[in-house]
Amino acid sequence: MEQELNGKIVETAGHTSDSISLLLNNGYLFCGDAAMNGFPSKYNITIWAEDKVAFLQSWQKIITLQPTKIFSGHGKPFDVQSLKRNIGFVENIKLHALKHK
Repeated sequence: MEQELNGKIVETAGHTSDSISLLLNNGYLFCGDAAMNGFPSKYNITIWAEDKVAFLQSWQKIITLQPTKIFSGHGKPFDVQSLKRNIGFVENIKLHALKHK
């Protein structure tokens, strides 16, 4: 499957437990709601998340992958440097849970 996609599927839980991203061989990462780049988001942080720890781990994973451009489900494309600059805000922000455990 990944050969047909010319990339690889990356688990990026946090927004939901089953969230995934697609990293293409050209370095483009399609991350869905693992990050945002527009209203009402601040600092690329999605406004709804199931698991803050998993969300932070997914950002760390994306940063490690060093994509050349990130395309989120909301907002304009951005570079990985934006996540690096804003990762500290994830630890301090209150994310609103999608479901109660």
